[in-house]
Amino acid sequence: MIEKECGSKIRGFALNAISELSKVLDASRGRCSEQEYERLKRGVGLSIGMIQTELLDVVCKAYPGLDDLK
Repeated sequence: MIEKECGSKIRGFALNAISELSKVLDASRGRCSEQEYERLKRGVGLSIGMIQTELLDVVCKAYPGLDDLK
């Protein structure tokens, strides 16, 4: 099982990664074709989904108190 302190750090890193990925869309909006933007948006969405399911869900299952969505 993940130690709580480690889980908290993982959560912080994961949320920071989501924030950074979101900046990709802000930076590219209006600066590429609509097709390229949609491809970037899909990549960002899939990446955020993986972070949620493979990192945040694991931590929050072990420590529900770290889940700020509940």
